[in-house]
Amino acid sequence: MYKKLCFVLSALIIFMSNSHAYLNREDAIAERIAPVGDVYLSGGSSLDTKIEKKLSKDAGIKRYKSMCFACHDTGASGAPKLGDKAAWDTRIKSQSLETVYKHAIEGYKAMPAKGGCVSCSDDEIKMAVDYIIDKSK
Repeated sequence: MYKKLCFVLSALIIFMSNSHAYLNREDAIAERIAPVGDVYLSGGSSLDTKIEKKLSKDAGIKRYKSMCFACHDTGASGAPKLGDKAAWDTRIKSQSLETVYKHAIEGYKAMPAKGGCVSCSDDEIKMAVDYIIDKSK
């Protein structure tokens, strides 16, 4: 019985010392403290750019369908319609895209600031403008 106990204790000591050595190896430490996920940062690789464009387009569509469509689908109060290439070309060529963004954000003629969307960010409004212009090419 004593021999068996010594053997078990010896095996346990060897196992524990090897286990301790493994746990303190740099690669084992790095594995244990590695992040569980990645963070998406814009402006990275071309894949990041494609993802960013897709998200931007989706946000523009969502914003357009939630507010802008009311006037830009019908032409209410002289709003240029979605898909009206001539009307949008004229605006872009005579004013610049930055001016179109400014009018959309600050309001212009009958259009209220941000098209009446008080909770929309400036970037969301720009995405909606980009969507309208893209659909009007």
